[in-house]
Amino acid sequence: MTTYACGGRGWPRQRRCGMARISLSAIKINKAFSQETNCFRANLHLDGVKVGTVENDGHGGNDHVWVNPASGVTLDALIEAADADNTARGEESTLGDDLGRRFALEIAVSNLLDRHEEEKFLKRHCKTKLVFRLPEDPVGEWRTMTKPYSEGCKAWVLAKYPNAIIANERVGLVG
Repeated sequence: MTTYACGGRGWPRQRRCGMARISLSAIKINKAFSQETNCFRANLHLDGVKVGTVENDGHGGNDHVWVNPASGVTLDALIEAADADNTARGEESTLGDDLGRRFALEIAVSNLLDRHEEEKFLKRHCKTKLVFRLPEDPVGEWRTMTKPYSEGCKAWVLAKYPNAIIANERVGLVG
């Protein structure tokens, strides 16, 4: 099982680092049915233990969260953990009002889905292209070179853009 979480990948590493408590697995995104929001379904984990599911039908409504009563976790506990994950990423706490409480978990899930989509994009494109970004590029935007990754291509990119971040090395698809 692969889990994606804010700030790190996989449950054991997150716990040791004290990072994200909320994670997703078995993520299914259906772009064909996504209209105003992402149409998706995923298992929801708190501290590495599956506690329920989260889904959205893609028609612009809120995410639907089902918490398994047998897990012993309440929705309030999930919201507080999600808010802690969000503030660890530098976002302002939303627990000050009722409206903000409702969106803390949704923000965390949205960030996890964005990370999942970016990882899928990078795995797909790093197989056949050199993929890189510059520190000043907007988050989530990557530049590609239509040649496969090689030391020569990497040297050319780093000569032209000394601060470039090479995604092929991050994803592990080199050579």
